[in-house]
Amino acid sequence: MTTSRMMLGTLLTAGAALLGAPSQQALARESIAQFDTARILAEAASAIQWLTYGRTCDGQLIKVGHQLYAQNSMVCRGPMVQGQGVLPDLRWSGTTTDKGAWQAVIIEGPLRPDGTVSFADNLTPDEAEAVRAYALEQAWMAVANGDATAPSP
Repeated sequence: MTTSRMMLGTLLTAGAALLGAPSQQALARESIAQFDTARILAEAASAIQWLTYGRTCDGQLIKVGHQLYAQNSMVCRGPMVQGQGVLPDLRWSGTTTDKGAWQAVIIEGPLRPDGTVSFADNLTPDEAEAVRAYALEQAWMAVANGDATAPSP
């Protein structure tokens, strides 16, 4: 398990505990103390978006996202947004969990030197959001299939 995934797991558990009983809150604060506060807040916000968004997306949005992903990204990234070892697995990418970051990467293309070109000529921001919904759905499908562990709410 990568450090960022372990950190995300700790943050999710701690975030859930912060919403719970006072004894859980104290334990959560102790777990969080080991990380930089600004980074914790950013990761927690992304994690909460990931937890809720992937579970509540409209089925039609996911279908459209799948089609657009197949047309624009599958050749390089492979099926089911997994990256095939060369590019990052979008199911677990921090960029996928944050709508603003996703839009910046997909539409503006700042990661071109790393292999992710701008799709501004091919996708509208709404279409890019549909692809993001598909990527998050793939993450939840991996959880449902037993290939990944669901983050603790």
